[in-house]
Amino acid sequence: MSGQRPEASFFDLGMNANWDQDQFSPEEKAAFDAWYNQFHGTGDLKLVPFVPFLMENLPRQFKDYRRWFTYVEASRDGVTLPFGVSVLLFLHLYVVIANERGILYEILASRRMGMSKAVVMDTIAYAFLSGGPAAINAVATLSDEYLKSWPNDAPSTYEWPADWVPNPAAFRSGMDLSTPELSAADVAALKAWHTAAHGAPPRHVDLWAKLHPAAYKTQRIRYERALGNALPAQLPPLYTLNVAAVRLQRDLMRSSILHAMRLGVKRHQVVQTLYWAFFYGGDLVMEAAGDAVGDLLEAWPS
Repeated sequence: MSGQRPEASFFDLGMNANWDQDQFSPEEKAAFDAWYNQFHGTGDLKLVPFVPFLMENLPRQFKDYRRWFTYVEASRDGVTLPFGVSVLLFLHLYVVIANERGILYEILASRRMGMSKAVVMDTIAYAFLSGGPAAINAVATLSDEYLKSWPNDAPSTYEWPADWVPNPAAFRSGMDLSTPELSAADVAALKAWHTAAHGAPPRHVDLWAKLHPAAYKTQRIRYERALGNALPAQLPPLYTLNVAAVRLQRDLMRSSILHAMRLGVKRHQVVQTLYWAFFYGGDLVMEAAGDAVGDLLEAWPS
């Protein structure tokens, strides 16, 4: 039923917390230590020092935070994000904002949930578009050795929903990728793609095509080639939505939702994505997102 606590929340695996008690019992501390070590640790909690700090100094706030996570994952009318997609949303965000520890512990969580290395690398490649060299420096600093130790062909046990499939062609405009020269046909193809994906071409297409055409086209080529054959097509617009919400980029929030909608993402899945962004901004992000996309969400059939 709508609003119920999820029966199978990634954030509640192995837990039996008493949310009504402010303090942690020894059993609860042991369970949380085990969860973080399983999904975010390498035999200790050095990647997540906030966890023992909060349990010791702000136990009520830590419990409220963990309980909130399980409710964000709750389904509505049978609709929810695929199990554990929050891990990839955070991985993408942490690469963009250059959170070295967060990157590694979300890579660990992705693998321990059975996701493929290719999905992780597609996520990092897409984040590079928004985070630049600082983002990849952060990946390399703590995660390079671990990624090298993860065989490219290691089997994946993660099962995506049947309708969440890779589709690199969905991000191709049809412009000529063999040359940096921006032709009138390329501009027309880009406008048509944006219209199909977002409802209308953004203002920047004509502006940057006029002011620096080759640089604009090669920037676009980077986007069109960023996604491999592993990441479901529904995830990139949700990645962009999450970062746009955290950064209070209202137009980008809106265009990301329109793109997600056209790729078959359900309204509650978009709402859940926005709630993960609220974690990094609270009321400030909630207010900006409501102003930017509230009308889209209210008009969208559930």
